[in-house]
Amino acid sequence: MSNESDLQSNTESLAMPMLGKFDAQYRFDTNVAASNFATAKAVAAMPNQSMPTVQVNRDLVGKLTTPNYGPKMPPTRSFEVRNKKQNSARIITNCQNAFSELMHEIGNIATVHQKQEIAPAVTPSARYAAELPPAISAILDRQMPQTEFGMRWEPKFQVFYGSGKIFANNETTNTVPTHDLAHLLIGACGNLDWCPEGGQEEVRLAEYNAVFIENLFTYVYGHIVSDTYNRANVLNATITYMRWFVDVHYSPFPVSAEEAYRRFCWNMDIAAISRLSSLFFALKHAECVIPKYHDQIWELHFNTSDAPPPEQVAVICSA
Repeated sequence: MSNESDLQSNTESLAMPMLGKFDAQYRFDTNVAASNFATAKAVAAMPNQSMPTVQVNRDLVGKLTTPNYGPKMPPTRSFEVRNKKQNSARIITNCQNAFSELMHEIGNIATVHQKQEIAPAVTPSARYAAELPPAISAILDRQMPQTEFGMRWEPKFQVFYGSGKIFANNETTNTVPTHDLAHLLIGACGNLDWCPEGGQEEVRLAEYNAVFIENLFTYVYGHIVSDTYNRANVLNATITYMRWFVDVHYSPFPVSAEEAYRRFCWNMDIAAISRLSSLFFALKHAECVIPKYHDQIWELHFNTSDAPPPEQVAVICSA
């Protein structure tokens, strides 16, 4: 494996053009903002209020957290969305471009999409079946492509599914919607553990992968909106945090921090994660500009072949 300093070198970007479908449609209602593009849609129920100035907190050290959560630590540094009138689509575009360059630098560009195979209907376990919303149950009751993923996040119930797997939590959570989306993007764009179900090893590896991509996304977003973006700094901060995650937070971890990082870099579909990154940045921006977003219901469904344009997914954070 190349050492971390090699992977962190500030080489010229290998960024490639975004690929995928752009046959998008959207609709906007007073109480619900929706963006429908091919099989993808992002839905957010939100109040009709203006965007406030907010803080986005991400740190490198802090308290241990519960096993079903990614990063939640006391603030040591914050990124401020300084101008509440900043154009959402422009922010998402800038974040997506920066993220694509970063991923092409550290990842394996030879990976390919999952095939469009049809999988059997997902059969929720008994502990999930009674709590699933009817709309999600209807989706899971049918056969679907292995490439179809989706989630519904409520303050007291969260569920996400994809590639024949499902995870649900029927109680209040200390996670945020973008953490669940990070799990889905790992499942959609990498040959990696992504669903935190099964044995302890599978759960911990799934959390590592989701938290890694979540931190990359969040550092990119925070630095872009505060005009402090530096590719090397984002990668260094993420690697530092993930070493703490392996050595302290989830110790004993099934593999070393170096091995977990190597697996992540070599098993990501860079083209897919770059195209779909606009989903994360739109939802992250919504978390930062929508008052009491944590009290709302968020729902999103997509296919690995989608390429949601920033100007369309931006509608979810432009109430």
